[in-house]
Amino acid sequence: MFCKGTGEDRIIYGKFSEASIHGLPVFDNFVYLKKSHVDYNAGIDGMNEIILLYITNPNREHAEKISKHLIEKRLAACTNVFPINSMYHWKGDVENDAEYVCIAKTTPARADDVEKAVAETHEYEVPCILRIPVHANESYYKWIREEVKNAC
Repeated sequence: MFCKGTGEDRIIYGKFSEASIHGLPVFDNFVYLKKSHVDYNAGIDGMNEIILLYITNPNREHAEKISKHLIEKRLAACTNVFPINSMYHWKGDVENDAEYVCIAKTTPARADDVEKAVAETHEYEVPCILRIPVHANESYYKWIREEVKNAC
């Protein structure tokens, strides 16, 4: 989801199949919102949006270190760590490396803080930190919000 505008009005671009359910005007994938429609900790008017941050790491230990840091700081409610194989261009060569992904689950309001915390502690010169907005079931969404609302 992308947001443009300042003051009381916002134009937000994204997938808004649920926007019409909440009585929000949708025009060609754009939703026109007043500032009062948006709770930046919750998403748009109860749409249960959470953010997944996909973070690649050089090894399991580093992925677990990042995960523990985010959870202890209450920036993420939960993380998942799993092995992957990555191919990419780096400094003129094609690399083929074993890595570990950490997927951190947080609220839209805490995503910037998660990204900053990862960038400050990551071993990579150019860390991969991808934000993926997703819709969560109601009980999981409430749990995520509760876990990160008192972040330090």
